[in-house]
Amino acid sequence: MYDTMVLSTKNKKPAGRRASILEMSTQAARMKADQLLAMKLSETAFYVLDRLFTSGVMSVSQLGIPLRTLQRYASADMRLLNRLPFGTDVVKSEFDAYGIGIEFGQATLYTLGPVGIEIVKMRYETTPGTGYMAYPLSRVMHDIVVNEIVQVISDACRAQGLRVLRAGKYEGSLFSEDGLTQLLEPDARIVIQNRDGTETQFCIEYHNKDKPARAWAKVDKYEIAQASNLWAEQWEIDQFPGLLFVFRDEHVVKGYAQKLTEFESPRVSHFGKRLDGVLSGAQPLEWMRVNDMQKVNILTGSKAAPAGEIIPQAGA
Repeated sequence: MYDTMVLSTKNKKPAGRRASILEMSTQAARMKADQLLAMKLSETAFYVLDRLFTSGVMSVSQLGIPLRTLQRYASADMRLLNRLPFGTDVVKSEFDAYGIGIEFGQATLYTLGPVGIEIVKMRYETTPGTGYMAYPLSRVMHDIVVNEIVQVISDACRAQGLRVLRAGKYEGSLFSEDGLTQLLEPDARIVIQNRDGTETQFCIEYHNKDKPARAWAKVDKYEIAQASNLWAEQWEIDQFPGLLFVFRDEHVVKGYAQKLTEFESPRVSHFGKRLDGVLSGAQPLEWMRVNDMQKVNILTGSKAAPAGEIIPQAGA
């Protein structure tokens, strides 16, 4: 399991569109939020709200909370959560297609409800991402897969006694100095707290398409963002995060490799891994550093054994 992390709230921008039908006015939601807070919500309720604040949407299995509890949070009496309008059988089929094991009773998806949104706004002074109630399941599954990627890495780090914090993609966005232009919007950003008190940070990008052009665009965006030096203040870090990109089609990693050859000395370290390799849980910290096509441990930088996943060369 990973912990949630709230970045500096200086970038207080609405994160994504609102769902078309909330079935509850903002004023009514705020009043209900005040009422529930006065009654003292449980630690479990705050835990669920924080997880959905950073992740946007999660399944019952990803939240790790009994379905009955989540149903109560989504009830008309609380409205902390909204259940996404997809049948359990349909959701399970999508999980199966990705190779993500899930029990039938866990294949229900939740996002923040109108009251949950108001509580999060009060807690963190920023607007959480919304819109999931209007998204097709294919779009929702992108973020569900990102959750799985983060979880695999977090579990591997926790097994080594390390703590992992996650900032959602909206809170992890990088903006121009005037705050008007978004320079970077990772699918997720994680902070790994090392035993010596230092931190190792990574941005995560998941590619579910086979278009190398998107890989070219990502390389350009990350190189431009690193060169801006705005990340040091906005993200309050000393070293720009490495990029962990996950792909399903080899055209994506070829795109990264080809684009990186255009830079004499890329500033950002790019690490790639196939989605099925990530979800298998095998050697979860061993990724291919595409800058020099070396398989390494992303925490130590040391070279990994040559056996295992092979990523094609740019010209292959």
